[in-house]
Amino acid sequence: MKINFKPLCALLLLIILSVSDHVFAQSGIYVGGHFRRERTHTITDLKASGFTYVILFDVTVQPNGDLTTDGQTICSNGTYVFGSTNPNYIADVNALKTGVTSITRVETCVGGWGSHSYTNIKNLVASQGIGTASILYRNFKALKTAIPSIDAINNDDEEAYDVNSATAFHVMLADIGYKTTLAPYRNKPYWQSVATNVNNQRSGAVDRIYLQWYEGGAGNNPCDWNINNIQLHTGDLNYENSATVIDKMTRAKNNCNSKGGFYWVYNDNNINLKELAGRVNTIFGIRTKSQQEVANFYNDCDYKGFANGLEAGDYDLARLQSFGIDNDMLSSLTVAEGFEVTVYDDYNFTGTSRTYRGNVACLVADGLNDKVSSLRIRTTGATTLAGTWFIQNRNSGKYMDLAGEQVQQNGGNIQQWEYAGGTNQQFQLIHLGDGTYNIKVVASGKSLDVDAVSKNEGANIHQWDYVGGFNQQFVLVPTTDGYYKFIAKHSGRITEVADASTANGANVRQWGNNNQTCGQWRLVQSGGARTAAPKLVVNADKDFTLYPNPVAQTLYFSSNELTGAKVAVSDISGRIVINTLLSGKGIDVSRLKPGLYTIQIFSNGKTSVKKFIKN
Repeated sequence: MKINFKPLCALLLLIILSVSDHVFAQSGIYVGGHFRRERTHTITDLKASGFTYVILFDVTVQPNGDLTTDGQTICSNGTYVFGSTNPNYIADVNALKTGVTSITRVETCVGGWGSHSYTNIKNLVASQGIGTASILYRNFKALKTAIPSIDAINNDDEEAYDVNSATAFHVMLADIGYKTTLAPYRNKPYWQSVATNVNNQRSGAVDRIYLQWYEGGAGNNPCDWNINNIQLHTGDLNYENSATVIDKMTRAKNNCNSKGGFYWVYNDNNINLKELAGRVNTIFGIRTKSQQEVANFYNDCDYKGFANGLEAGDYDLARLQSFGIDNDMLSSLTVAEGFEVTVYDDYNFTGTSRTYRGNVACLVADGLNDKVSSLRIRTTGATTLAGTWFIQNRNSGKYMDLAGEQVQQNGGNIQQWEYAGGTNQQFQLIHLGDGTYNIKVVASGKSLDVDAVSKNEGANIHQWDYVGGFNQQFVLVPTTDGYYKFIAKHSGRITEVADASTANGANVRQWGNNNQTCGQWRLVQSGGARTAAPKLVVNADKDFTLYPNPVAQTLYFSSNELTGAKVAVSDISGRIVINTLLSGKGIDVSRLKPGLYTIQIFSNGKTSVKKFIKN
């Protein structure tokens, strides 16, 4: 990548401003033999976890200097031999940091409770030293040559505690190309001496301290473990109560200058990696790479060298760098429908610029390759749709509908149903700018909301109190013949009827944008002509009667032919208060307030309308 020089003082200032806690903060997890045993999914799961580093557990140093794990030999006599029993191991470890992944660092642990590794290292250093002919040097060199993506050796000495041999060993590792991390749970003088001695001889070789704040180290005070300004992380058990972990790591961050957190240990399928990583990443403001964004950026042409994905917003140079996107590096980008990206070749939205809608395989032709220093991501929807509407699905002809029994609830589900005309089928579109809308259900005043701010396909759409989140904002993009896609601003995914269903009650969710007709909607004015098929309205007592009327608890129907019919009950203001399917001969109205109500029964192509009084 060629260098594009900018005013030096301003650039240095921005770099200084960008050095904040979330840039350096990290989250990690120890990974046991499960990594190899369940390799068909563990590599993929770890890459998608949100953790930024993994520590492979463990390597045992045998008395003769062989490196082993789980009884299998990794390196012997200066040769990597693990491939004979684990032929995929090299590729699997290397894969952790390649492609789309949150992981930026891989370590291997030596030691652990019950391990004699550091006693054996002490004896081998005494007998052979650490020169290039020593067995320790040759075997760790063979490991580095075979798997160069292993960045560091994690020292978990819980037995020998010999400063001199540990110092010599980790100086040797630095010369081979490894960083050193320390995993203490007691004996601070030993760890402080090792860190000081090694870094005095090889500056920066010991770059992290992973304090065990659990089991034998449960009584530690992280504030006592700030050694020589080496980055401190605190650890906990994967099964520890979430609130406890969050409290401890937050206190360590706020009071003890902790820069990250880790867990012991990922070694079975009953662990939610994303949930564990999410705790740490939230505490420390760690931003991991994601391709589930509305715009994605790459350091090379043809969408190679993934840098990161970004949501809508403004990104000056400092903010880009906080997301791992370096100055003057971008070469290609993707943009979801309903959005545009404007790139600038200066750091504060100045200089040469170009706006893109859609994917750009290479910025060379526009003279902006390796020159982007700031950018903006905006929405590009239709801007004239504010108002109150019924919303009709193109595929089914049915209408977006709030489940009537959940009108006042956060989490009330959004579904489709045939036209009923109630306020639970009316939606107020409030324009927020650039074709983005807050969509409120008239019956409740709550807003359409993608559950849990999820960016995944299949995430449910329900109603919630409006708090201004991007998952509560939708970009309306016209298709053809008066239909629109409702694109979630936070994810770039569209609002659709699940599985292209035409059934009443079919769920509404977000999904990938494939131009599917079940993800296209017509806006029909409230009070205007409907495009739904006309329905016969009958109000004859000879069809059925309601009893008792007035009613206190259960309202019954005299007909036996209404099972499966849709029943909608509205109050005097027209607000739907019950919306359900009739499963027997009656419905429970005990929760309704006293007053006059209208009931509509939809059955066999007819709509029957009656009134009743609730005592």
